Amino acid sequence: VGKQQAALIALVRSALRSDRSEEGSEDETEDWSEEGLRKKHGLITYASQAYWDEAYSQGSYGESFDWYGAWSENDLNGRSLRDLVRHLFKDDARILVLGCGNSNMTRLMHSDGLQRITSVDISETVIEQMRKRHEGLEGLDWHAMDASKMGFEAGTFDVAVEKGLFDALFAGTGERVRPVLKEVERVLKPGGRLISV
Repeated sequence: VGKQQAALIALVRSALRSDRSEEGSEDETEDWSEEGLRKKHGLITYASQAYWDEAYSQGSYGESFDWYGAWSENDLNGRSLRDLVRHLFKDDARILVLGCGNSNMTRLMHSDGLQRITSVDISETVIEQMRKRHEGLEGLDWHAMDASKMGFEAGTFDVAVEKGLFDALFAGTGERVRPVLKEVERVLKPGGRLISV
């Protein structure tokens, strides 16, 4: 049994004990946050920085991986993500890519004429990899930061794009989804758009 499987078993056992306990017992006050699950049970979910740092350090997602299809990859109807959303971006738009991972979407968007793209991910490991891989491409910025606490001024971006970030957050406890949405709203200009795939 691997460490994630063992952590999941410990979590289930704890939940069962909690269900069987009487009101007011110690188990009912258990910390079910991402951090609480990690500390008590060793469970690391997709919503955890530790998961992504380990995955990208070990090359678990190869050199480039795209959740839910790539920018220019056609779906079963012959349409790509680019075909569906490119018209929503002005060429001079300031774009924020949330949870960029090691996807090549930012580079493909840049090649497609979008020249002001800032990509963020919680994993410092992958951001360093992306900085090195795209060194010399003007207009691309890479930042390791938590999407719920970004260091950008209010109203900085015209468009924010996420592809799989919210799924990853919901794969954990889901506790970070609202803070991320509030933060995205803060960094978007009035009338700005969030494109969620």
